[in-house]
Amino acid sequence: MTKPVSLLSFFLIVMTCLGQQNNDFTEFETIVNQLKQDENHVFLRTLKPSMEDCKLIFLEGESVEKAIIFSDSKWVNIDKVSSNSMKPLTDDAKINILSVTKNELQSAENKGFPEEYTILKDHIKDGIMMYALQYLNPDGTEQKHRAAFFKVLDHWIIIPQTFKAFE
Repeated sequence: MTKPVSLLSFFLIVMTCLGQQNNDFTEFETIVNQLKQDENHVFLRTLKPSMEDCKLIFLEGESVEKAIIFSDSKWVNIDKVSSNSMKPLTDDAKINILSVTKNELQSAENKGFPEEYTILKDHIKDGIMMYALQYLNPDGTEQKHRAAFFKVLDHWIIIPQTFKAFE
């Protein structure tokens, strides 16, 4: 009797996690669509992480400090970034959403993320999911790749090129 109950519990936990992940993908797709329509980085600015966000994503100590310093250095120059930086190059681009966990990075499963992002396996907390936006041409080749987006509590943030904080 214990085995069927354990299997049922495991199944329910997996289904709950998959449901949450599907919800996150839907939310992220909404974020991507808003970025495609963004003018003068008005929406993009809402994705700026706070110190508290970084503390929830990165391991305590040096990892948090490096992430905050790097993020601040990226965001201070946001006005110098092209307003098309988060938009596809063509109207017929397809959106591909990528995600990877710390465990997958530790197993060398980048799941479409550039190799440089593997370094984050040593700096993000367990259970953290990182997302990327990939615009594809109709033939499947890549137009643009934008990472690293994170869902923190009830909101989304981005720290572009996060891996550079830890090089």
